[in-house]
Amino acid sequence: MKLKGINPFEQHAEKIVVGVAAAAALGIVALQFLHQPNMVTVGKAAQPVKPAEAFVPVEAAAEILQGKLNAEVVSFPEVPKLTLVDRLAGGFAASGGPKPRSIAMGNPPSLTIDASTQVASDTFAIPAIPAAEGVVAAAFQSTISPIEQVRNAELAALLPAQQPFDKASVSVEGTFNGLGLREALAADPDGPGPLSPVPTSWWRDPLDRGNDLLQVIGVELERQTVTNADGTSGGNKTVIVGAMPGRPDVLKMWRDSVVGAGDVGPMLEQIWSTAELIQRPDYYQAIAGPEWIPPSEVEVTAEDSDAERVVELKERRLGKVRADLVALDAQILAAPAANDPRDRDDRAERPPPPPGGGRGGRGPSGGGETRRDRPDAEREKGPSKPVLERRRPTLVKEMDRLVKELRELGVAVEEVATGATAPAAPRLALLDNPEVKVWGHDVTAERGATYQYRLRVLTNNPLFGRSLQPAQAALAAQNTLAGPWSAWSAPVTVLPAEYYFVTSAESRNDITPRPRATAELFVYYYGFYRKASVSLEPGDKLMATAKLPELKFADMDLLKLDPDAAELARPTAAAPEAPASPNREGGGRRGGLAPGGGGPDGPALRRDRDEALAAQPSSGDPLLTIGAPKERQMVVDATFLDVAQAPAPPSEIAGDVRNRYFAVLRDGAGRLVTRVADAERTQGMYRQFDASAKAGLTQGVPVLKAAAPGQTLPTRRDRPKAPDAPSGGGGGG
Repeated sequence: MKLKGINPFEQHAEKIVVGVAAAAALGIVALQFLHQPNMVTVGKAAQPVKPAEAFVPVEAAAEILQGKLNAEVVSFPEVPKLTLVDRLAGGFAASGGPKPRSIAMGNPPSLTIDASTQVASDTFAIPAIPAAEGVVAAAFQSTISPIEQVRNAELAALLPAQQPFDKASVSVEGTFNGLGLREALAADPDGPGPLSPVPTSWWRDPLDRGNDLLQVIGVELERQTVTNADGTSGGNKTVIVGAMPGRPDVLKMWRDSVVGAGDVGPMLEQIWSTAELIQRPDYYQAIAGPEWIPPSEVEVTAEDSDAERVVELKERRLGKVRADLVALDAQILAAPAANDPRDRDDRAERPPPPPGGGRGGRGPSGGGETRRDRPDAEREKGPSKPVLERRRPTLVKEMDRLVKELRELGVAVEEVATGATAPAAPRLALLDNPEVKVWGHDVTAERGATYQYRLRVLTNNPLFGRSLQPAQAALAAQNTLAGPWSAWSAPVTVLPAEYYFVTSAESRNDITPRPRATAELFVYYYGFYRKASVSLEPGDKLMATAKLPELKFADMDLLKLDPDAAELARPTAAAPEAPASPNREGGGRRGGLAPGGGGPDGPALRRDRDEALAAQPSSGDPLLTIGAPKERQMVVDATFLDVAQAPAPPSEIAGDVRNRYFAVLRDGAGRLVTRVADAERTQGMYRQFDASAKAGLTQGVPVLKAAAPGQTLPTRRDRPKAPDAPSGGGGGG
């Protein structure tokens, strides 16, 4: 179809534009090849050159420089000639004249050479920490001092809200073989193998003062629940017992604070001064109740524990003590005398190694000579004969005690000749003592529950922070070593705060139409069990009222204002001197990690002061100023239901026709409980409760003590009359 109104130019305008643009582009490209090509300037050349000739000026400059380097004639600048005046003037101008005087404001900085980067050539093994043996647990209860309650918020959460602050706990004791630890450190772990024993300078005190570089830093307890407080099975649930509330957790402090080799030395200084409190921590201050004693000294009878297990443990312990005594006698015969030059080494001539280890000096940590490079004469030789002889009396005493206890249990024990015993000697250092007593306290134990315990000892790692080989870097990274867990102790029951015994029962008959029973109630209050009797008929709850001696409480509001001033106001007369630490010469316990430090108000002196007060209760205690109640309402959650005749034992069926009755009660959980009346008073628990109740009757009453040598006791006329209202509650009864 023909287009109307559009001429041919308009129809082909776009084609004409595209053609012109293509022709222009083609012309520009042609100029690049037909006209003069692109030029570049090289260096400082005046004329540009083609790109293909750009390296020609560079090659020419390089040839000129190479020619100068290869030239044989070398010219040096002429030395200027200066007169003496010119040289002196130039010297003063360079130095700026005489230097002014300066005053030193302290020690100048010193240059320290760190040799810890030198890797040890030997490989080592972690020393085996011995397991504690002879573990025994014992329950303990007393009335905690109000001063402890005010100062210790964590402990206050575990105590009653009001006075008296009665508390039941469990103490666990074991024996740690420090000499066995030393032997494990000195022994070659694999004989002729590639491993070497830990160098002596890494764990032994170079001056033989007892402050060895390997120390006990914690005693850890583990508790297993046998039965709960309500009598149900505990399922053998285990839990790690934490540190005593309010007391320094040295083990945690060590793990958190010792992050490098330089932290070991300062912390070991603290460990040395508080070693006794770490191994054998003191229990809390008490104002009433029996005195705390180590669990091993608590009398254990066949009624309170499994007799067969007690015999087994004692026989096993006796066998080990006898074996240790035989081995010790052999060592004494082979050991050199104290003045024997063979018993000396060069440790006294060397400076003490840093407890942090790995810095300075020579040896495996510094990349110097190793154990295999040293002659045998320079290695550890062991203790001398006097040191070994000091261990013998401890073993002999322990053996005699075990033999006596086994014979009392009806076990025939053979006599063993022990030889003459040496006189008593000072306490041994940790690594020289095969009988290190360690214990801990579980203040979270629940009354009425039955537990068994085990413990383990933790020490610092002598390889920590050392520059070991890369394959043993993990050994140098852990700052503690944990020994294996001991065997479980015998089950121990925490005595309940309240208990009852049915002492008589009578069924209905012609004279008494209703069944009757008599019960004795015991409730722990202010350090002792309080006792009261009650007659029961069906439907009666076990309730009674016990009379109390003259007791006093502390003014808690006044005590909270200044507990330190209240404690200092207590009498301090007759307080014995604090015992000396076994690892320090002279003086008592030092400060450090223990609360209260080592000043005049330290924990050891506080304890001695409390013991002096308990020994003289008539002196009174200004801390206790508020009168306590005169009676105690006693309620046991149980209801008496009925009395029934008990079947006769098989031994009495033939001849004895005496009738026995048992009382039926319902406890707080709704369970039926039966108690045989004739058997209640024969239980060991009853005798224990009854003895405590009798001791509590004289609580706070003065007790006359035996006269000292050369002193006469007063006659009856001279003795003061007992007051009608004795004061105080801090006596032990």
